[in-house]
Amino acid sequence: MSVRILRLPLLLLGMSLLCMMGYHLIGSSVDDRGVLIEPFALIPLGWGLLLLSLVVQWFRLLRANALG
Repeated sequence: MSVRILRLPLLLLGMSLLCMMGYHLIGSSVDDRGVLIEPFALIPLGWGLLLLSLVVQWFRLLRANALG
């Protein structure tokens, strides 16, 4: 399998892992008024990038098998 086929899915997977690691590194806290402070946007962004990585790789493998 060529590196070109894996480049985009690996990039998306890496970005997904960075989002998930960033969420855990930044952490969450509760301020004086009882409001939760957290980088919530990183959670769905990380999972969305992971799903997109899997879908892109799946389509590329299907196309590679169909072409022979």
